[in-house]
Amino acid sequence: MELKINGYMRNMGVIRICLLFFVVHALDTETLELDEDAWAVAANLQALFYSWARATLEVTYQNN
Repeated sequence: MELKINGYMRNMGVIRICLLFFVVHALDTETLELDEDAWAVAANLQALFYSWARATLEVTYQNN
């Protein structure tokens, strides 16, 4: 990767960034009653509808 600043080229090397999300929902139902071929968006909407609480952990890892 190269970065051009004020007409000068600088080799930046490879920077890898990994962003991970861990999300846990507390639901007020035992099952979401979804079909086996249901899309992920349908499961997400059902989870939002039945959610009591939600916890999110965001982790960022960078390898220079």
